[in-house]
Formats: sequence, structure tokens, C-alpha cells
Amino acid sequence: MALTLHNTLTRKRERFEPAEPNRVTMYVCGPTVYNFAHIGNARPPVVFDVLARLLRCTYELFLRSKCHRRG
Repeated sequence: MALTLHNTLTRKRERFEPAEPNRVTMYVCGPTVYNFAHIGNARPPVVFDVLARLLRCTYELFLRSKCHRRG
């Protein structure tokens, strides 16, 4: 089964093809919260977690995560 994703640039659904066959790399930036936390801050981590789990079923996945912290 082919994986299709919505390309926001072309506004079309396109078949996902990894740059390297059978290997996917993914960078996930941590939350940048400038005020009180809200439900919108939780969306990106949930979306990327679901996507990473889906990709792990089919490809070798290398995931890099970076958290932004203000101190």
C-alpha cells in the first residue's frame, strides 16, 4: 500500500517516496511556547508521533528531536 501525503505547496495528494530507498529521516522541532500553554501546543507532537509510528512500520526511521527551552 502506497503512502500518500498532502503537499501544502502544490495542494495535492502525492505519493511519498523516500530520498533513500527503505530509509527515512525526520527532524521534529520542539514546541516554541511564548505564553500560556494551550491545546494547539500539543498538536505537532501528536501528529509527528503518529507519522513516525506509521513510517516505522514500513521504513528504517531515523528520528531527531530538538526541544526549545526559554530560560
